[in-house]
Amino acid sequence: MSLAIYKTNEKNSFLIFGYIIFIFSFTKLLFTSLTIVGSVIFVYGYLNFRLKIYLAKPKIIK
Repeated sequence: MSLAIYKTNEKNSFLIFGYIIFIFSFTKLLFTSLTIVGSVIFVYGYLNFRLKIYLAKPKIIK
């Protein structure tokens, strides 16, 4: 149960982080280079999250 809550909170934090990056890039408040770095960090974080979900799945041993 706690693991499911942890996954939900982690996904929500990624969504919030991506929303902040979108607002910054949309209003041009940050330099383009910083926006690119932020986007790369968000993509890396999301892929790391998906990898954790994949590794958390039970493996079928034959």
